[in-house]
Amino acid sequence: MMGLSAYPAYVESEVEWLGTIPKGWRVGKFRHLFIESAETNGTIPVGDMLSVSGYRGIETKEYDDENRKRSDADLETYRVVRVGQLAVNTMWLNYAGLGVSTFEGHMSPAYRAYWIRPQLFGRYAHHLLRSSIYVNAYTGHLTGVRPNSLQMNRNTLMGWPIVVPPLVEQAQISDYLDRETGQIDALIAQQEQLVETLTERRQAVIAQAVTRGLDPTVEFKESEVPWFGRIPTHWLTPKVSLHFDVTLGKMLDVKRPHHSDDVLLPYVRAGNVHEAGLDLDDLNEMPFSPEEASSLTLRRGDLLVVEGGAVGVNQYLEDDLSGVSFQKTVNRVRPLDQASARFLGFVLDVIRYRGVIDMLCNKSTIAHLTADKLERIVFPQPPVDEQEKIVAHLREATARTDALIDKAGEVVEVLRERRQALINSAVTGKIDVRGL
Repeated sequence: MMGLSAYPAYVESEVEWLGTIPKGWRVGKFRHLFIESAETNGTIPVGDMLSVSGYRGIETKEYDDENRKRSDADLETYRVVRVGQLAVNTMWLNYAGLGVSTFEGHMSPAYRAYWIRPQLFGRYAHHLLRSSIYVNAYTGHLTGVRPNSLQMNRNTLMGWPIVVPPLVEQAQISDYLDRETGQIDALIAQQEQLVETLTERRQAVIAQAVTRGLDPTVEFKESEVPWFGRIPTHWLTPKVSLHFDVTLGKMLDVKRPHHSDDVLLPYVRAGNVHEAGLDLDDLNEMPFSPEEASSLTLRRGDLLVVEGGAVGVNQYLEDDLSGVSFQKTVNRVRPLDQASARFLGFVLDVIRYRGVIDMLCNKSTIAHLTADKLERIVFPQPPVDEQEKIVAHLREATARTDALIDKAGEVVEVLRERRQALINSAVTGKIDVRGL
């Protein structure tokens, strides 16, 4: 790292992915440095429910619905975690699913808790085991079929190499990293707050334009639609179905037999439709009948709206997507007349941020913005020429805000990379932070 020196001498760690370590350091094994705790709740739960954050480590679990909390009887077998213990989710190690706890509480029985032997300083162990150099190494030793449930077996974990500097240096490294990462985290928080503020400002500009228009002198009337309230007197409030054809994409059916006249086409799915744009770099393919290939087309002027997943997220097509179709997780909204699909996209952005789409989709279950639900949405509709003026205004206004949001996102990415590089270098002795 710039401005930081290396140790005077290094030796081979004999662990390929670690490389060399400072002379005087050693590499131990997990089984010699950690003792598993078998303590469980019993009839009275200990502390709060805890969870593992890939970025922050062990934290108290926040419930968005109090009804999801488990009863004391359900928690009897849950693993107790004491302050200073290492908590490990072996099915989440490729996402830094572990950390030394500063809380007393309980966690899933599938997790494990370990006391840390005196040879290892807790904060140092926390930084070391969550460093990206360790996380990348875990990933190569996980087994399983599904990407989200790959697991490290007990024998592999017990034999895992642990870099062990002298205790006094562990404390020095921990103090340095706590201080430096704290400063970086504060900068990241500032940028994230900026993104939040800019996003709110962006939504306010859009909401003002699509519900009030651009003329400050216009007269208003009550729309009788709660989410947008008063609108200009000359605007209408039709349902989407009056001006747009809404078509849900093709069901992915692996059991359907292939026919000789099927056409293999790439298709857009929900995961390709983002707020920042349409990602066409990783399209999957599936067979379409000639009729499906002909009817499920994508062309300039269409609006793609996510049906399942990030429901309501949408993207307007600036160009024809010849030879590309779309899957069931996406609705295609195509104008039947001169109505602007791009204007409707801005309207959908507003009602999504105001929670209207969540209510339409019954968010207590798996959310789906079906074609039928989308067709029934009532939206504020100016005359076509006014729609185009509003769209032009919003494209310019949101482009400026989006550029600022992108810049803040880039700063966050750089800061996070610096944070990880600093941790990696300090815990493996690539930089000497003694005395800093």
